[in-house]
Amino acid sequence: MSRQKITEFIIYYGSSIAVITLLVLIPFEIKNGFYLLSLCESLSVIILIINILIFKKYRNYSAASSVILILLYLLLTFALFVNNTQQAMIWYFLLPVVSSFLLGYRISRPVNIIIVISFIFEAYYIEYHSPDKVNAFFAILAFVALTAVSTLHEYTRFLAIEEAEKLSITDPLTGIFNRRHFDIELKKYMQDAKRSGLPLSLVIFDLDHFKKINDQFGHKMGDRALITITKIFIENFRSNDQLFRIGGEEFAVIACMNLLRASQMMERFMEILSEKKDEDGYPGTISVGITEMLKSDTEESFHHRADTVMYGAKKSGRNKICTV
Repeated sequence: MSRQKITEFIIYYGSSIAVITLLVLIPFEIKNGFYLLSLCESLSVIILIINILIFKKYRNYSAASSVILILLYLLLTFALFVNNTQQAMIWYFLLPVVSSFLLGYRISRPVNIIIVISFIFEAYYIEYHSPDKVNAFFAILAFVALTAVSTLHEYTRFLAIEEAEKLSITDPLTGIFNRRHFDIELKKYMQDAKRSGLPLSLVIFDLDHFKKINDQFGHKMGDRALITITKIFIENFRSNDQLFRIGGEEFAVIACMNLLRASQMMERFMEILSEKKDEDGYPGTISVGITEMLKSDTEESFHHRADTVMYGAKKSGRNKICTV
């Protein structure tokens, strides 16, 4: 079962069980004279039901999870001060586990710190006011250990997800973004450019005679050429002009600039490549196609136009820049 499905299960069924449990407890709280606690539990029932209905409509996992956690925190904290019992304290141990699972590593860290601080005050309060024999120090030690384990578990899962996401959008040879991420970023950049009215250019360039490089010097030299060209671009140009490997020897640059500046950038790049050819033994040149985004462009038309211009540069002699 996926994490999202488990979270959904908690929101629906966990909340439903909580509602039923609270409805059972409310009469006993009233009978024992805990009127304020019973009122809070009644309000919690209403909020949980509303939360389920809102989640069912909007599917906002973060908001629904936050509501559940806040309610659980307030109810358990209030119950600790009202009942002053060891049993109420044990239920409090649920909080860091639920927080880490529902909120994830980034958000749960500060939340768990608040929960731990609250528990420290409450543990000492209960030690002096509870009819049970409660050792606050050992209770706090156990609570901190549980919180640390929950946070560490969530951190390792967070790192694994982050690494998997990085691998899914990264070209393994050059370390730059791949075609999958290019499609995502191109759409985002185009939307931003249309909204702001700022220029956006797309550069497509291809290594000339790459097959001959592989045939004559071997695939290791071909790989070296791809790695070298990537390294040179990253070292000499702005980080916000993103470079992507979108094919075997084909690269793309999403450049936040007009056609003229994009052409000047690529002219400079070709000059640097020419200088590096003798220095590092870089065996090749590139053919470049550049186009500026039109208001009527879609991702497909924008990319296709740049690609077509690049092939025009190849057909007209290679080692040159063509624009449209």
